[in-house]
Amino acid sequence: MQRILFSAGVSILALAACADEHQATTPQPSQDTPVFTAYQCGALAVKFDHTSGELKVGEESAILSAVASASGAKYVGPDRTMFWSKGDRALLTFMGKEYPECVERGTQADASGGEILHARGNEQGWSLDLGSSTYKFTGDYGEVVVGGATPSPEILPDGLAYQIPGNELMIQVADRLCHDDATGAPFPKRVTVSLGDKTYRGCGGESVGLLIGEWRITHVAGASMSGSPASIGFDSEKVFGNTGCNRYSGSFELTPERLTIGPVVATERACIDDALLAAERKLLDQLPQLDRFDIAEDGSLVLYAADREAIRARR
Repeated sequence: MQRILFSAGVSILALAACADEHQATTPQPSQDTPVFTAYQCGALAVKFDHTSGELKVGEESAILSAVASASGAKYVGPDRTMFWSKGDRALLTFMGKEYPECVERGTQADASGGEILHARGNEQGWSLDLGSSTYKFTGDYGEVVVGGATPSPEILPDGLAYQIPGNELMIQVADRLCHDDATGAPFPKRVTVSLGDKTYRGCGGESVGLLIGEWRITHVAGASMSGSPASIGFDSEKVFGNTGCNRYSGSFELTPERLTIGPVVATERACIDDALLAAERKLLDQLPQLDRFDIAEDGSLVLYAADREAIRARR
Protein backbone atom coordinates (compact mmCIF):
# COMPACT_ATOMS: atom_id res chain seq x y z
CA MET A 1 0.00 0.00 0.00
CA GLN A 2 1.39 3.42 -0.98
CA ARG A 3 1.31 6.24 1.60
CA ILE A 4 1.42 9.93 0.54
CA LEU A 5 2.24 12.53 3.23
CA PHE A 6 1.25 16.21 2.83
CA SER A 7 2.38 19.22 4.84
CA ALA A 8 -0.06 21.15 7.01
CA GLY A 9 -1.85 24.22 5.62
CA VAL A 10 -2.41 22.84 2.13
CA SER A 11 -5.94 23.45 0.91
CA ILE A 12 -8.41 20.69 0.17
CA LEU A 13 -8.31 21.68 -3.50
CA ALA A 14 -4.53 21.39 -3.61
CA LEU A 15 -4.71 18.01 -1.94
CA ALA A 16 -7.13 16.76 -4.53
CA ALA A 17 -4.96 18.11 -7.33
CA CYS A 18 -1.87 16.42 -5.89
CA ALA A 19 -3.73 13.16 -5.52
CA ASP A 20 -4.99 13.35 -9.11
CA GLU A 21 -1.49 14.16 -10.34
CA HIS A 22 -0.06 11.23 -8.39
CA GLN A 23 -2.62 8.86 -9.82
CA ALA A 24 -1.97 10.12 -13.33
CA THR A 25 1.80 9.77 -13.18
CA THR A 26 2.10 6.52 -11.21
CA PRO A 27 2.65 3.62 -13.62
CA GLN A 28 0.50 0.56 -13.24
CA PRO A 29 2.33 -2.21 -11.42
CA SER A 30 3.63 -4.92 -13.69
CA GLN A 31 3.47 -8.58 -12.85
CA ASP A 32 6.31 -9.39 -10.48
CA THR A 33 8.79 -12.11 -11.20
CA PRO A 34 7.64 -15.08 -9.10
CA VAL A 35 9.76 -15.79 -6.06
CA PHE A 36 10.03 -19.50 -5.42
CA THR A 37 11.07 -21.23 -2.24
CA ALA A 38 13.04 -24.39 -2.95
CA TYR A 39 12.26 -27.55 -0.98
CA GLN A 40 13.87 -30.97 -0.86
CA CYS A 41 11.28 -33.75 -0.51
CA GLY A 42 13.42 -36.82 0.00
CA ALA A 43 15.23 -37.17 -3.32
CA LEU A 44 12.77 -34.86 -5.12
CA ALA A 45 13.51 -31.13 -5.49
CA VAL A 46 10.44 -28.87 -5.81
CA LYS A 47 9.75 -25.14 -5.78
CA PHE A 48 6.71 -23.23 -4.55
CA ASP A 49 5.64 -19.58 -4.88
CA HIS A 50 3.56 -18.75 -1.81
CA THR A 51 2.11 -15.64 -3.48
CA SER A 52 0.76 -17.13 -6.69
CA GLY A 53 0.40 -20.70 -5.47
CA GLU A 54 2.54 -22.04 -8.32
CA LEU A 55 4.13 -25.41 -7.63
CA LYS A 56 6.99 -26.76 -9.74
CA VAL A 57 7.83 -30.45 -9.66
CA GLY A 58 10.63 -31.19 -12.08
CA GLU A 59 9.61 -29.50 -15.32
CA GLU A 60 5.89 -29.68 -14.47
CA SER A 61 4.01 -26.83 -12.80
CA ALA A 62 0.55 -26.39 -11.31
CA ILE A 63 -1.37 -23.48 -9.83
CA LEU A 64 -2.81 -24.36 -6.41
CA SER A 65 -5.45 -22.54 -4.39
CA ALA A 66 -5.18 -21.68 -0.71
CA VAL A 67 -7.66 -23.43 1.58
CA ALA A 68 -8.41 -23.16 5.29
CA SER A 69 -6.20 -25.22 7.59
CA ALA A 70 -5.74 -25.60 11.32
CA SER A 71 -2.06 -24.66 11.00
CA GLY A 72 0.40 -23.55 8.36
CA ALA A 73 -0.54 -22.67 4.78
CA LYS A 74 -2.36 -25.33 2.79
CA TYR A 75 -2.85 -25.29 -0.98
CA VAL A 76 -4.72 -27.77 -3.15
CA GLY A 77 -5.02 -28.30 -6.88
CA PRO A 78 -6.36 -30.70 -9.47
CA ASP A 79 -5.30 -34.33 -9.84
CA ARG A 80 -5.04 -34.87 -6.07
CA THR A 81 -2.22 -32.37 -5.65
CA MET A 82 -1.56 -30.69 -2.29
CA PHE A 83 1.20 -28.56 -0.78
CA TRP A 84 0.98 -27.82 2.96
CA SER A 85 3.79 -25.71 4.42
CA LYS A 86 4.48 -25.28 8.13
CA GLY A 87 7.51 -23.10 8.84
CA ASP A 88 10.48 -24.52 6.96
CA ARG A 89 8.79 -27.91 6.43
CA ALA A 90 6.03 -28.97 4.05
CA LEU A 91 3.94 -31.96 3.02
CA LEU A 92 3.59 -32.72 -0.69
CA THR A 93 1.16 -34.88 -2.62
CA PHE A 94 1.59 -34.57 -6.38
CA MET A 95 -0.84 -36.27 -8.74
CA GLY A 96 -1.90 -38.61 -5.96
CA LYS A 97 1.63 -39.61 -4.94
CA GLU A 98 2.80 -38.72 -1.44
CA TYR A 99 6.44 -37.68 -1.01
CA PRO A 100 8.70 -37.61 2.07
CA GLU A 101 8.55 -34.52 4.28
CA CYS A 102 9.89 -31.48 2.42
CA VAL A 103 12.62 -29.30 3.93
CA GLU A 104 13.11 -25.69 2.84
CA ARG A 105 16.35 -25.08 0.95
CA GLY A 106 16.10 -21.35 0.19
CA THR A 107 14.37 -18.63 -1.81
CA GLN A 108 15.24 -17.61 -5.33
CA ALA A 109 13.80 -15.40 -8.04
CA ASP A 110 12.93 -17.59 -11.01
CA ALA A 111 12.77 -15.55 -14.18
CA SER A 112 13.62 -18.36 -16.59
CA GLY A 113 10.95 -20.80 -15.46
CA GLY A 114 13.15 -23.41 -13.86
CA GLU A 115 16.57 -24.43 -12.68
CA ILE A 116 19.05 -26.48 -14.66
CA LEU A 117 19.48 -30.14 -13.83
CA HIS A 118 23.10 -31.24 -14.13
CA ALA A 119 23.72 -34.94 -14.69
CA ARG A 120 26.82 -36.94 -15.48
CA GLY A 121 28.13 -40.45 -15.96
CA ASN A 122 31.55 -42.06 -16.07
CA GLU A 123 31.02 -44.88 -18.54
CA GLN A 124 31.23 -43.39 -22.05
CA GLY A 125 32.05 -40.07 -20.33
CA TRP A 126 28.87 -38.03 -20.65
CA SER A 127 27.14 -34.97 -19.17
CA LEU A 128 23.72 -33.35 -19.44
CA ASP A 129 22.45 -29.85 -18.69
CA LEU A 130 18.65 -30.00 -18.74
CA GLY A 131 16.77 -26.73 -18.34
CA SER A 132 13.16 -25.71 -18.75
CA SER A 133 13.84 -24.14 -22.15
CA THR A 134 17.00 -25.79 -23.52
CA TYR A 135 19.15 -28.87 -23.03
CA LYS A 136 22.67 -29.96 -23.98
CA PHE A 137 23.94 -33.53 -23.98
CA THR A 138 27.62 -34.36 -24.43
CA GLY A 139 28.57 -38.02 -24.81
CA ASP A 140 31.50 -40.29 -25.60
CA TYR A 141 34.01 -37.93 -24.01
CA GLY A 142 32.94 -35.02 -26.21
CA GLU A 143 32.57 -36.93 -29.48
CA VAL A 144 28.77 -36.58 -29.41
CA VAL A 145 27.04 -33.25 -28.75
CA VAL A 146 23.26 -32.80 -29.04
CA GLY A 147 21.26 -29.77 -27.92
CA GLY A 148 18.12 -27.80 -28.55
CA ALA A 149 14.76 -26.86 -27.10
CA THR A 150 13.53 -28.88 -24.12
CA PRO A 151 10.21 -30.59 -24.87
CA SER A 152 7.39 -30.95 -22.39
CA PRO A 153 8.04 -33.99 -20.21
CA GLU A 154 5.91 -37.04 -19.68
CA ILE A 155 5.22 -37.61 -15.99
CA LEU A 156 6.20 -41.10 -14.85
CA PRO A 157 5.40 -42.74 -11.49
CA ASP A 158 8.93 -42.02 -10.26
CA GLY A 159 10.02 -39.03 -12.34
CA LEU A 160 9.97 -37.47 -15.80
CA ALA A 161 10.75 -38.53 -19.37
CA TYR A 162 11.70 -36.30 -22.30
CA GLN A 163 11.38 -37.52 -25.88
CA ILE A 164 13.35 -35.15 -28.10
CA PRO A 165 11.50 -34.60 -31.41
CA GLY A 166 13.45 -35.12 -34.61
CA ASN A 167 16.09 -37.49 -33.28
CA GLU A 168 16.43 -40.70 -31.31
CA LEU A 169 17.15 -39.05 -27.96
CA MET A 170 15.24 -39.96 -24.81
CA ILE A 171 16.03 -38.55 -21.35
CA GLN A 172 14.61 -40.17 -18.22
CA VAL A 173 15.00 -38.55 -14.79
CA ALA A 174 13.94 -40.72 -11.86
CA ASP A 175 13.55 -39.44 -8.30
CA ARG A 176 15.64 -42.28 -6.87
CA LEU A 177 18.86 -42.31 -4.93
CA CYS A 178 21.86 -42.72 -7.22
CA HIS A 179 25.50 -43.41 -6.43
CA ASP A 180 28.36 -42.26 -8.62
CA ASP A 181 30.10 -45.42 -9.78
CA ALA A 182 33.55 -43.82 -9.45
CA THR A 183 33.35 -42.03 -6.09
CA GLY A 184 30.30 -43.65 -4.46
CA ALA A 185 28.86 -40.19 -3.74
CA PRO A 186 25.04 -40.13 -3.42
CA PHE A 187 22.85 -37.98 -5.67
CA PRO A 188 19.08 -37.42 -5.59
CA LYS A 189 18.27 -38.52 -9.16
CA ARG A 190 19.00 -41.38 -11.54
CA VAL A 191 19.36 -40.21 -15.11
CA THR A 192 19.27 -42.37 -18.24
CA VAL A 193 19.93 -41.00 -21.72
CA SER A 194 19.16 -43.15 -24.76
CA LEU A 195 20.61 -42.04 -28.11
CA GLY A 196 20.22 -44.41 -31.03
CA ASP A 197 21.43 -47.82 -29.90
CA LYS A 198 23.46 -46.42 -26.97
CA THR A 199 22.33 -46.00 -23.37
CA TYR A 200 24.10 -43.69 -20.92
CA ARG A 201 23.43 -44.09 -17.19
CA GLY A 202 24.45 -41.80 -14.36
CA CYS A 203 23.36 -39.46 -11.58
CA GLY A 204 21.79 -36.01 -11.46
CA GLY A 205 21.06 -33.19 -9.06
CA GLU A 206 23.28 -32.00 -6.23
CA SER A 207 24.45 -34.21 -3.36
CA VAL A 208 24.10 -31.39 -0.85
CA GLY A 209 20.33 -31.37 -1.41
CA LEU A 210 20.16 -34.74 0.35
CA LEU A 211 21.79 -33.26 3.47
CA ILE A 212 19.81 -30.01 3.77
CA GLY A 213 17.58 -29.77 6.83
CA GLU A 214 17.71 -30.94 10.44
CA TRP A 215 18.01 -34.59 11.46
CA ARG A 216 17.38 -36.29 14.82
CA ILE A 217 20.42 -38.34 15.84
CA THR A 218 19.56 -41.94 16.74
CA HIS A 219 23.05 -43.47 17.08
CA VAL A 220 26.59 -42.22 17.66
CA ALA A 221 29.47 -44.67 17.14
CA GLY A 222 26.95 -47.51 17.34
CA ALA A 223 25.47 -46.39 20.67
CA SER A 224 21.76 -45.54 20.84
CA MET A 225 20.78 -41.93 21.53
CA SER A 226 17.21 -42.87 22.45
CA GLY A 227 15.60 -40.17 24.57
CA SER A 228 18.24 -37.58 23.72
CA PRO A 229 17.36 -34.37 21.84
CA ALA A 230 20.65 -34.62 19.93
CA SER A 231 20.43 -33.45 16.33
CA ILE A 232 22.51 -32.53 13.31
CA GLY A 233 21.47 -30.19 10.52
CA PHE A 234 22.84 -28.65 7.36
CA ASP A 235 22.10 -25.56 5.33
CA SER A 236 24.00 -24.39 2.27
CA GLU A 237 26.99 -23.25 4.34
CA LYS A 238 26.84 -24.57 7.91
CA VAL A 239 26.46 -27.65 10.03
CA PHE A 240 24.51 -27.13 13.26
CA GLY A 241 22.61 -29.02 15.91
CA ASN A 242 22.11 -30.03 19.52
CA THR A 243 24.43 -32.30 21.52
CA GLY A 244 21.73 -33.05 24.08
CA CYS A 245 23.14 -30.37 26.38
CA ASN A 246 24.41 -27.62 24.09
CA ARG A 247 23.98 -26.11 20.66
CA TYR A 248 26.83 -26.38 18.18
CA SER A 249 27.63 -25.00 14.74
CA GLY A 250 30.46 -24.93 12.26
CA SER A 251 31.41 -24.97 8.63
CA PHE A 252 31.28 -27.87 6.21
CA GLU A 253 32.49 -28.55 2.69
CA LEU A 254 31.16 -31.18 0.33
CA THR A 255 33.08 -32.18 -2.80
CA PRO A 256 32.49 -35.17 -5.08
CA GLU A 257 35.22 -37.01 -3.16
CA ARG A 258 34.83 -35.91 0.45
CA LEU A 259 32.75 -34.36 3.24
CA THR A 260 34.73 -32.12 5.61
CA ILE A 261 33.30 -30.80 8.91
CA GLY A 262 34.75 -28.03 11.03
CA PRO A 263 35.86 -26.22 12.89
CA VAL A 264 32.87 -26.65 15.23
CA VAL A 265 32.04 -24.47 18.25
CA ALA A 266 29.48 -25.19 20.99
CA THR A 267 27.82 -23.41 23.87
CA GLU A 268 29.03 -24.31 27.37
CA ARG A 269 25.97 -25.20 29.42
CA ALA A 270 26.40 -27.94 32.01
CA CYS A 271 24.79 -31.31 31.26
CA ILE A 272 22.20 -32.42 33.81
CA ASP A 273 23.70 -35.92 34.19
CA ASP A 274 26.81 -37.91 33.38
CA ALA A 275 25.13 -39.94 30.64
CA LEU A 276 24.26 -36.84 28.63
CA LEU A 277 27.75 -35.48 29.17
CA ALA A 278 29.33 -38.69 27.86
CA ALA A 279 27.01 -38.70 24.83
CA GLU A 280 27.84 -35.06 24.10
CA ARG A 281 31.58 -35.70 24.22
CA LYS A 282 31.22 -38.69 21.92
CA LEU A 283 29.20 -36.68 19.39
CA LEU A 284 31.58 -33.71 19.36
CA ASP A 285 34.48 -36.11 18.98
CA GLN A 286 32.91 -37.71 15.89
CA LEU A 287 32.10 -34.52 13.98
CA PRO A 288 35.62 -33.56 12.81
CA GLN A 289 36.29 -37.18 11.78
CA LEU A 290 33.40 -37.35 9.31
CA ASP A 291 34.45 -37.77 5.68
CA ARG A 292 31.40 -38.96 3.71
CA PHE A 293 27.67 -39.62 3.95
CA ASP A 294 24.97 -41.79 2.47
CA ILE A 295 21.21 -42.23 2.66
CA ALA A 296 20.05 -45.64 3.89
CA GLU A 297 17.13 -47.56 2.39
CA ASP A 298 14.88 -46.41 5.24
CA GLY A 299 15.75 -42.75 4.56
CA SER A 300 18.22 -42.41 7.45
CA LEU A 301 21.26 -40.19 7.10
CA VAL A 302 24.45 -42.17 7.70
CA LEU A 303 27.67 -40.25 8.33
CA TYR A 304 30.94 -42.13 8.05
CA ALA A 305 34.46 -41.68 9.39
CA ALA A 306 37.08 -43.77 7.56
CA ASP A 307 34.40 -46.26 6.39
CA ARG A 308 33.08 -46.62 9.95
CA GLU A 309 29.49 -45.61 10.69
CA ALA A 310 29.90 -42.67 13.06
CA ILE A 311 26.45 -41.05 13.19
CA ARG A 312 22.99 -42.20 12.12
CA ALA A 313 20.05 -39.80 12.07
CA ARG A 314 16.45 -39.52 10.84
CA ARG A 315 14.17 -36.68 9.79
